[in-house]
Amino acid sequence: MKVDYPIQWVPVTPDYILASMQEEWRQIALPDPTEERELPTFTTTIAQWRDLLDLLDWRRLGRALNEAWGTSFSRQQWREVLEPPREKTLRQVCELLASQAKRPLVPPATLLGHRCGSAGVFLAIRAMLIHAGVRDCVRPSTALQPMLRKRPEVFLRQVARLSPGGLPFAFRGGLWRTVTTLICLLGVLLLVIGGTSDIPEIILTGVVLCGAGWIGELSYHGPLTLENVTTFRQLAELVVQKQQQYGFGPWAGDKRKLP
Repeated sequence: MKVDYPIQWVPVTPDYILASMQEEWRQIALPDPTEERELPTFTTTIAQWRDLLDLLDWRRLGRALNEAWGTSFSRQQWREVLEPPREKTLRQVCELLASQAKRPLVPPATLLGHRCGSAGVFLAIRAMLIHAGVRDCVRPSTALQPMLRKRPEVFLRQVARLSPGGLPFAFRGGLWRTVTTLICLLGVLLLVIGGTSDIPEIILTGVVLCGAGWIGELSYHGPLTLENVTTFRQLAELVVQKQQQYGFGPWAGDKRKLP
């Protein structure tokens, strides 16, 4: 197989941008996959969106979106779609980003004379990992979880965009999240005790513990996982399935299954 694989970058649509935002919401705001909450839509206001994800003010948010999508919109352009936040909606943001941003489009690979979408996706994912500096030998049967732990940024920033809204990556906090939560709760308890007893040492300890728990929660989300997907072959097949479902694959508009 080729070490590299051609990955085309084509213009996106507002629907693609929205699907990517929904995937971001799943990854960041819904760490518990059993939790049921409505995803953002085109009618979601900027204020609601920022509250959901604890986003930055409009100036820094505009710069962050430019960096994330490789766009170069001015401060004034971002202000027009982000302010006032209770009146503007995600539709304006998605339409603005779609006027410049691009997405990866992977051609199907030809195997034994047949076009195979999952083989093309696998080769593209492997190329993304190689470009990111991964030297491990990755085959279709290779276990996925160790690589998710090793290079989560590749999967979140590049692989996820092969099928926006269709790859339910999630962080599993596990023991770390439990520990940081308990530290925060202990800190709050000490603050209450210190406030009622007026003992500075207890108050200071409470502040330190609250800060440590909060920083620990922000700095580590737990390992990245993809439920019910254990190998790179299954990952590629899932991407193709969702591309056909959402119409974002190289066969967009063609509902026939690839050979």
